[in-house]
Formats: sequence, C-alpha cells, structure tokens
Amino acid sequence: MSDITENLSNEPQVVEQHKPKNKGGRPRKVKPQVNPLAEDPDLLLNLQRVLYRKSYWEFFKAAFSYAEGQNFQEGAWYQRFLCDELQEVGLKLAQGLPRDRHLIVNIPPRSAKSYIFSVFFPVWLWLHNPSLRILTVTHTEGLAADLVSYSANIIKSGWFQRLYGQEFKLTTHNYAEIGNDKGGFRKAFGVNSDSITGNNADLVLCDDLMSSKMADSNAKREEAIQQFQKAIYTRLDNKQVGVIINIQQRLHVQDMTGFLLEKQPQRWRLIKLPSEAKSEHDVSPRDWFQYYDLDDSRDDGTRLIWDSPGRFSRDDLDEQKEMMGSRVYAQQHLQTPRDTEGGMFKADWMRPNIITQGEFEAKVNGRGLEWQLFVDGAETANPKNDATCYLLCARLDNQLFVKDVRWVRKEPADLVRDLVTYLRSYDLTTTPIRRCFIEKKSVGSSLLSLVKAQDVNTPVLPLDPAGVSKAGRALKAVPFVEGGRLWLLKGAWNDEFIDEVTAFTDGTGKGHDDALDALVYAILNARQSSFYYAVV
Repeated sequence: MSDITENLSNEPQVVEQHKPKNKGGRPRKVKPQVNPLAEDPDLLLNLQRVLYRKSYWEFFKAAFSYAEGQNFQEGAWYQRFLCDELQEVGLKLAQGLPRDRHLIVNIPPRSAKSYIFSVFFPVWLWLHNPSLRILTVTHTEGLAADLVSYSANIIKSGWFQRLYGQEFKLTTHNYAEIGNDKGGFRKAFGVNSDSITGNNADLVLCDDLMSSKMADSNAKREEAIQQFQKAIYTRLDNKQVGVIINIQQRLHVQDMTGFLLEKQPQRWRLIKLPSEAKSEHDVSPRDWFQYYDLDDSRDDGTRLIWDSPGRFSRDDLDEQKEMMGSRVYAQQHLQTPRDTEGGMFKADWMRPNIITQGEFEAKVNGRGLEWQLFVDGAETANPKNDATCYLLCARLDNQLFVKDVRWVRKEPADLVRDLVTYLRSYDLTTTPIRRCFIEKKSVGSSLLSLVKAQDVNTPVLPLDPAGVSKAGRALKAVPFVEGGRLWLLKGAWNDEFIDEVTAFTDGTGKGHDDALDALVYAILNARQSSFYYAVV
C-alpha cells in the first residue's frame, strides 16, 4: 500500500508534542492536531482513486496487498521497472496511439510475473479504456482461465468497487471469459485451442505459451510456434496500435522467445532478467544491471536480481541449481538456453563417462600417471569476456581423464599469481603437475613468459594453433569424444563444462568457449605425443 495510506484509521489522531508553558509555569493549553485524512475517509478514498489510476506501480502494490492479505514487501526493484514499462505500453494502447514494438519479457520463476502482467495489468487498463478487448493465452486453457478469474475477483472485490465501481460493471463472468458494460472483454485460451480464431483483440497476453515438457519436444514446440504464427499473431484488430506481450522463462533455444527474436528482432523489445548476472551484457536493458545486488559470496562480480532470503539469495539459487541441474538452471534462471543438439559435441558422449574417484583408481590400477595442465588464457576480470580456463588431465590407455576444470577472471598480475598458486598446490602431492601448456596467442604469450619468470617447478610450454581455426581444431577432436575416450572425474564443474562444450557450433557464436579450447588442445596433444604415459 502507498505510504499515503499507512497508519491511518477512521479515528482522529492526536499528534504528541512538547507542551509549552505560560509565564506562571503552568502548561499552556494546546489544541490537538487532527489528521485530515483520518477525519474525512472520503478524502483518503479520492486520493487513492487518483493515485492508483495514475500509477500502475501504486495500483499493483495495493492490489497485491489485497489479493495476498498482507502488506506488500518492498525491495524487488524489477517489479517497479516492469510496472513502469507496462504503464507506458498500456497508456498508448488505451489512447489508440501507435505502439513502438511488441514486448518480450524473460524472467525467472516465482517473480510475480503473472500477477504483474496477466492479473492486475488488464484491470488497470480498463480504468483507462474499459472497451479494450484482451486475449490471454497460456500452454493450457485451465491456467489461462484461472488468470482471467483472478482478475474478475479483483474487479468484484469490495476494495475495487469502493474505488472504481462507477467506472464499469461486469456483465459476463464464466469459466474462460469476462466482459463489461463498455464493450470490453477478456478471454482465455490454451495455445493449441481452435477457438482462438475469430476473436479480434487490442491486446494479446502470452503467458508461458510452452510448458517445459512441450519445449523439450520438437513436435510440440513446433506445433505451438505454428499456432502462434497462424492464429495468435493475427488476432490484433488494429495492426499499428495493438500489442502482443510474450512473458516466459526460457526453456529452449527454439522456444517462443528464440523464434520471435530470430524471425522479427526489430519488432520486439526484449526485457531479459536473469536471477544472477556477471555483466550488463547478461541483462536487457543493459542499464538495469546496476540495480542488481552484489553477491558477496563471489569474487567474480556476480550480482543477484534480488538478494532476499526465500526468493533469489545465493543459498536459494544454489539449491535450485542442485535440483534442476546446470542446463535447466541456465534456461529458467539465467535466461540463456544452450543448444545441446546442434553443437559439434553431444552431452550423451560425456555424461555416461562421469566417474567417481574410486572408479578412476580402479581403472588406473596402481599405474603411474603424468598430470598435465592446459590453460586457455584471457587476461581480463570483465565477466562479459571469456575466462581463463585451467583443465587438469592425464592420459591412460589412449583415453583422456579430466580431473579438474576451473574458470578464472582476473587482471594480468592477479592471474599470474593465481596460476602459480594452482601449480604449486600440487607440488607436494602424490599427483604433481608435470607440464603446463599455455596457448601461444596475444594473451597467452605474455602469460607464458610471466609464469615462467616465477620459478615454478612445473615446466611451462607453449601451445601453437599453427593457423588452424578454433572450429578446425575442434573437428579433429570430435571422433575422440564420440568414441567414448573422454572421462570426467565427478566434480561440481561437470555440468557447466558439458554445457559449454556442447554449446559450441562453429566458433561464430557469442557464448563462452574457454573450456572447449583447453579440452581440444588436451585431446590433440594426447593424440600426437607420449607425454601422458608415466615413466617406468
């Protein structure tokens, strides 16, 4: 509820104050100050009526408090930003002005997105133009009908009727439709409903057009996209004024967001809000990144969308990632689905080859190994750029065993210290690092010389790409991985490593591929040398 309505009652409120004294020392009589809002309830109601109509954010907070039966919890900055965004879109629509673009919003689960877009926003729109016709489409008709019903319950509530009962009256309220006496209606459909056709609209709200199960099915995903093309997109009566809003958490590279941004990138404004982000490039609009909360548990610049226990704190997100797995977490929380089907390397080639330390020792069977460290360098702390990747591995029986993978983002001096510390940490163990290979390119060349100058026990050697492209090198490593000769020792890094490697297509993508580089060099080196065999 707005601050203007807090701590008000229908009884006059006396304001406590110091009582001055007259010349005789006796307390002077002071007339109590009365709160005019408490004395005149109609004045408070009129102020609320004006405030909530003028600001969708204020309306949302008040409606949320009523619907949830508790005071609205401030702190989620993105909720206000989304409300302000919708207010701008909604006022243009209500006034019949040409839209700028349609809207795509990618936002994590449990962020109140349906309340913001599909429950309260249509009600607020009717305060500005009750003749607007609105369609709500979700992956099931039942869910869409629930959203419409929630809006109807707000309209019929005593809270809303006291404020705006004179604006319009509901004349229709059934399972999947409500209508008012000004000609406006709201109808609910499942994405594959045949009855969408024939219903023209001013606004189409697409709230999770695909479920995760649908998105994982090529056939069902394509069916939903075709339905959008043929039935949903064509529903706008005025093609210049009408608006389509697609709200979802990402589920697949070719989900509805992926399709729309590929098909009509210039016609859709994208709002992308991951649960956590490392740079402004992870967020859209980019300047919204500054409002994320710094994650004190990380030293890589990670920020959280709302560091609130029970919502999006580090503990909450780590628990979600543990349950969902890295791939699904990247989709739904990071809003960055990865193509695990179209890349050079397949997850099915690697996941069966994740083994425990005990299983690894059984394969070694007492034989000595030489551990090698492959480093793909990037001298920067900027999280938008590739990280420096350390990949620790050994060869045995024409197979490659990866023990550890680390991603490091540091400035040059800090990076050198970190790498030297990593090498020395194995010096006194039973598995010392016998060689360290660093890619000899602009970044790696300086790193190579600086690490050598630190007097480490491990020989530091250059890796020369020899003019071969990243994709060319990767193609040479594909048969090795597909043949089941790559093994991963079980660790927290496994999921992120597999996701990054499988996302690589031809080297022209925008994703990070630092681990892929290190892996490919390790495989090619293993094929061409005998460095991995122990000295016997």
